[in-house]
Amino acid sequence: MEEGVRIRRKLFGKKLCPNCLHPLKVIGALSGWVTPPRYFCEKCGYSGFVALEKAD
Repeated sequence: MEEGVRIRRKLFGKKLCPNCLHPLKVIGALSGWVTPPRYFCEKCGYSGFVALEKAD
């Protein structure tokens, strides 16, 4: 049996920085409600809409 990549989206999964894998914080009062969620990494300074989700 060959293993493949499985993508699962969780509503409240832990988000990680795509640059350094440090946990991200959501910035903006309307982020994720009116606009797409915007993330910020305190470790490397990344700011953007792309985040990785930690698999359980």
